[in-house]
Amino acid sequence: MLDTLAPTDPILLLAVVDGHYSEIPSDVRGWFGLSKDNRVELTLPSTLQRSEFFEPLVKDIQRAPNHFVDGMKRKLRVLEELPLAPPLEPRKPTAAELAIQTENDQRVITLLKYRLGPILTELKRKFKRFTKRATEEYNFDAVIVPSVEPVIPSTPSRIPPVNGVIDVTSTNAQEGVLPETQPDDPIINGIVHHHDEPALEQQQQMQYIQLPPLFDIDLEKMQLELFKGRYLTPQDFLDDVGKMLHNADVRSYEDMDRLYKAQAMFTATQVSIQEFDPQFRLE
Repeated sequence: MLDTLAPTDPILLLAVVDGHYSEIPSDVRGWFGLSKDNRVELTLPSTLQRSEFFEPLVKDIQRAPNHFVDGMKRKLRVLEELPLAPPLEPRKPTAAELAIQTENDQRVITLLKYRLGPILTELKRKFKRFTKRATEEYNFDAVIVPSVEPVIPSTPSRIPPVNGVIDVTSTNAQEGVLPETQPDDPIINGIVHHHDEPALEQQQQMQYIQLPPLFDIDLEKMQLELFKGRYLTPQDFLDDVGKMLHNADVRSYEDMDRLYKAQAMFTATQVSIQEFDPQFRLE
């Protein structure tokens, strides 16, 4: 490109040197001639020079808008109240991710069936009573258990024989016992006619308690649920055992031995499930 230039064409050569001019090689210095007018030295500004340079800018920043020469009072803007933005929708998994998740879930369910099978077999061997259908073991009809509170009769007073006749109709008259005199008992010619009321003395206060509902669950039914893959977590399996304990507890007044065995079965199930790997239970 330089060969195309004529000897009389002016050329501007600009160079920036990070250092002193004397450090430049002599042949390079010859490109710029010997005159000092061809060199401009840029020195670092002092602190005072920096302050003087930025002072107008700092004053303009601190000045209010209406204090400028061409400033004018402006009406304050009223910002529009915008509604809150709705939350972002969760990212939907792709078809490939759903397929991987489904495969993993099926693997976990299969492994859970493999781990729960021996536990259920051992429960059926040790607690054969709970293999019987719950509808045959318990009466699922609404059961109301009466709570009997007998009425305590008042203490009669024994009277000594005196002149006159005391006519009572209760069986205590033969023992010389006088029941409490009621205000309505008539007194005729010094004779107290006291009529006992056996119906009131034999009346019992009955309180009826509605028992909680029972669960139709047994070990054989749990075996079927396990085969169908209905148990997704170990806790689901333990909850069904807890339902059998609930049934035995509700009907404990019928058979306490059944309740003790149900408690032992529930404890054995808890211990077996606690032996599972924590990561497996989390999955």
